[in-house]
Amino acid sequence: MTWLLQLIPGRYLLMTILGLSILLTIQSLRIGYLKERNTVLEQNYTACVNEKEISYEVGTNYYHRLDDLTREYAAYRLRPQPACIPVEPAACDFQKSTGAVWSATGLRTEWLFDLTHEADELREQMILCQDYLRELMKR
Repeated sequence: MTWLLQLIPGRYLLMTILGLSILLTIQSLRIGYLKERNTVLEQNYTACVNEKEISYEVGTNYYHRLDDLTREYAAYRLRPQPACIPVEPAACDFQKSTGAVWSATGLRTEWLFDLTHEADELREQMILCQDYLRELMKR
């Protein structure tokens, strides 16, 4: 340390010490900032991992329920169904030559199955969103 005092003239010694203390203060502030930033990054990473787990769990459950719905509707389609549900008298006509059922004002059962299948899929999507939000609120 004495060699340092010999290199620096007396009038500059105070300024040098003051400069070094300022540099040390800046470095300690920088280290504090970096520690705080690291803590925030770790918290964000943990939150991201938790949300990813929740998304996976809820999404897997959703796809299982959707598969069950598809199987259920496929089983309904295998049953013999009336080709046309009349809405008014003479709504359905049957063409003997082709065997096709034609409906001008009637509802076809396959249309109803498709509509209810879509409605159930939308219902499952709503449940998925609710489950996801509930899981986020828990954690």
